[in-house]
Amino acid sequence: MINLAAGFRSGPFRSLTLDEKISLALALGLDNAEVNLIMVWREGSKNQFKDFSAEDLLWIKQQLSTFSNISVHGPYGVSINSYNQLYRKLSIEQIKDCIHFAAFIGASVVATHLEPTWPRLELVGLHKKRMIESLRILGDYASAYEVKLAIETQYPFPADIFIQLIAETDHSHVGATLDTGHLFIKEVPYNSYISLEELTSSDGPQIYNQLLMKIATQLGDMGKLLHVHLNGRQIGTLEDHFVPDSNSFIDFPVFYAYLQKIQYKGSMVLELELEADGTPLTVRGLRKTLEVTRSFWNSAGKGKLSNGLDE
Repeated sequence: MINLAAGFRSGPFRSLTLDEKISLALALGLDNAEVNLIMVWREGSKNQFKDFSAEDLLWIKQQLSTFSNISVHGPYGVSINSYNQLYRKLSIEQIKDCIHFAAFIGASVVATHLEPTWPRLELVGLHKKRMIESLRILGDYASAYEVKLAIETQYPFPADIFIQLIAETDHSHVGATLDTGHLFIKEVPYNSYISLEELTSSDGPQIYNQLLMKIATQLGDMGKLLHVHLNGRQIGTLEDHFVPDSNSFIDFPVFYAYLQKIQYKGSMVLELELEADGTPLTVRGLRKTLEVTRSFWNSAGKGKLSNGLDE
């Protein structure tokens, strides 16, 4: 069974509090969640586990108890292999804090990004050694709390180096989050798995889909595909986080068929911002996306698709 979660991350959803999002999720028939420490909870957002009062934490845990599967999106902008030892330590501590939060609310996975250390963008030598050491420290911490850490596809680059990092870290509680829209990042094209020239060429969709399946297969063969973020891409635009419908050039039925083949058990989070026409995601668009995703899943082969929520 696939656990599908749908994202409430932009447009009219951004300012909703947790209980408001849960009400909407229930109205859509969803039963899974991905939350972020900096989202709006009751009145405002928080930055770390210790910012919550005991009352807040118990309220959050109670609100999320409705859902059968929970994941947490980790902090942004942290550098766990920084030259600066204090910054590196603080970055590690911030992810630990997120793992602690995840364990408290009953989440099984923390998905997080890695960041380059300027001016060194390539992950080589001492930079790579420090990264692996930090990931193993975090893996040990996650293991103690029975939570897994899933590093999101984006950095390091190219894709082969990302796969190599996950393999060489070789920790039972460290794996990967595969984001279907993150093979090219408009804001930081140097940090992309596919070049701008490749993406915009006539063979762009084919190159993109081949690379997506290569990454999925390598992670799957290692048993390191722990988590998935779903979003679509369209020809003629450099944006990602479109609804993954028939307008997207990503071959989702083929991707889903592979997930079914390996009996993938992790979450699939619809991390969305844009409708097919480029306007902000709406409730109507989200509802339609859930229908299309179920259809794609069913067309990929045998299996039953469950629903979910991404905060």
